[in-house]
Amino acid sequence: MHSAYKIKISINFNNLKELKRLCDCFLNTDRWSGNVLLMIIDAAFTSVGLNYFQVVLPKIKEFKKEFVRSGKITGLSSFCHFDYKKAFYIWKNERSWQVAKEIAQYLSTLSKDDKNSLRIWEKMHLLINGKMIRLEKSKV
Repeated sequence: MHSAYKIKISINFNNLKELKRLCDCFLNTDRWSGNVLLMIIDAAFTSVGLNYFQVVLPKIKEFKKEFVRSGKITGLSSFCHFDYKKAFYIWKNERSWQVAKEIAQYLSTLSKDDKNSLRIWEKMHLLINGKMIRLEKSKV
């Protein structure tokens, strides 16, 4: 006989208000005016460890101006086919571009709508102690 187990996780964010604010902002797709691609690029560029406000933020703004506002890249799906070497004059770290592209490729398989893709992904995962845990449906 199989039974379903329910796990209740309670997280106290009293000391982590800024983390909660950022997580909520990200999951509500409020960052970068709701542009999921820019959120992904933000995360990929930030992962390099350079100063966010002096280095990363200006580069994302430049990418947004050159490729997003101009209509050259319209979202996750179009970024999947983008040759990021065309943007090396903005950001030269190939690893960052590859990470962003792989995330975009995965998310674009979840939904045709970028925001919905991010929300679907979020519902499938849980962050506990800095580790991403994939949620699976209970076996009954």
